[in-house]
Amino acid sequence: MFFRSFLLLFLVFVLLLTYQEVWDSLSARDLGLRNFAFFVDWLKPDTSGAAQGADSTTLIPEEAAIDTVSPTSGTDTVMLSAGNDTLSPVSGLKYFFSALSDLKNGRRKQVRIAWFGDSMIEGDLIVMTFRNEMQKTYGGQGVGFVPVTSPVAGFRITVKHSFSEAWKSWNIIQHKDSPFPFGLTCTAYTADTSVEGDRAWVTYSGGNAFQRTFTFPQGSLFFGKRPETRDSLSTYSPEDTATVQVWTGDSLIREIPLITDHILNRIELFNTPLKEVTLQIGCDTSLPFYGVDLGGPTGVNVDNFAFRGNSGYGLMSVENEMLCAFRDLMQYDLIVMQYGTNVMSPGTMDYGWYGNAMNFVYGKLKKTFTRSSILVISVGDRAIRENLDMVTDPGIPILLEIQKKSALENGLAFFNLFEAMGGAGSMKNWVEKEEPWANPDYTHLNFKGAREIAGLIYNYLHAEYNKYLTSPENSNHITDSNHGGTTE
Repeated sequence: MFFRSFLLLFLVFVLLLTYQEVWDSLSARDLGLRNFAFFVDWLKPDTSGAAQGADSTTLIPEEAAIDTVSPTSGTDTVMLSAGNDTLSPVSGLKYFFSALSDLKNGRRKQVRIAWFGDSMIEGDLIVMTFRNEMQKTYGGQGVGFVPVTSPVAGFRITVKHSFSEAWKSWNIIQHKDSPFPFGLTCTAYTADTSVEGDRAWVTYSGGNAFQRTFTFPQGSLFFGKRPETRDSLSTYSPEDTATVQVWTGDSLIREIPLITDHILNRIELFNTPLKEVTLQIGCDTSLPFYGVDLGGPTGVNVDNFAFRGNSGYGLMSVENEMLCAFRDLMQYDLIVMQYGTNVMSPGTMDYGWYGNAMNFVYGKLKKTFTRSSILVISVGDRAIRENLDMVTDPGIPILLEIQKKSALENGLAFFNLFEAMGGAGSMKNWVEKEEPWANPDYTHLNFKGAREIAGLIYNYLHAEYNKYLTSPENSNHITDSNHGGTTE
């Protein structure tokens, strides 16, 4: 009996190890059969938090207040060459560019961007500078969507974020059997007010990094509804009414009942500019919360949906109904997908499975956000030790080609971050600069490097937008006011 049990376990182990190679060799995969990619959500652990946190002192106050990005010129700046890595702007980014054109010409009030990524954009790195440049050019104010809690709240400089310990976080990696649907951050948050009846609270204060984030022009709260089965979650009674108190300093602005009719609900918290806002929640432990929108009513808003350790495939855990709810409430014109770092593993040279997995993600997003452009940003350079030197991980070009192929086959725009950084050896150069642009792990950017990358992406989109405006196809560009943003 023991031998049979051991043999069975051994065969299962061998099957798991060889599954992907067997799948890749099957012609049946071209028939639309699903690759179940067992390990896609258990990728290499991301330990960037310590490295990034330790590097936060490299940002001096004078640098934080800089209100621009480096131009693509000079001896210390990477020149961008997109080459043939992108589709034509009309094909890949037509909805976004149409929305920008409408905004500039007064045909709409707002353009909104959702930026998904892993630890590379954690703490608002890259995104904060890109947001600032877009708002300088096209108008706008505020930091956009911010989650209820964050493991890097002390690291982010575009919003000062603190919260009580009476919050529980449910996420796609640690709580795959969560009773609560995940939001766009791949997380849901519940308030535990059972201890002496205390209210859970969260405070947001304007950051000093950029002028456009000094204050919050307005604010809205996003929350869900209680699960149908909640016996193990709380002692909730249907007569109980959840509430949120909105405070600024010691002043109570208002107390609002939370009506939980839908999978995703939004209520307005305030509509006049505030420097600081505190939310005190009164409810049981079975009501999920997702975050607040602290963006402005006009111009460009950019929402940072960072989740450490996510390969991008984690978005498959967000229910279609939830995606549709966010689509209807936020009306995104551009979705940015920046993943790849957590997929890398030293010695790995086969990333075909990752392309297969992301095809499902792109298909899901395209089916839901039918009037949004999608931009895929590739993995950047990363160095590993070889003998006594640091060299580009040989798996980078392979993963890069997989990402490019998957994006273009799905009709998405593609930005080659690896080439934009300078190609092979660029991470070594960035780390070993006199004033480094990246951390000593030879993987993650510091504030200086993140600002440079943001400038490259902004300059690329700005150049492509100018091509769009002068292209023959622009005469047929989409002006449907329902495809995203807020129209007049």
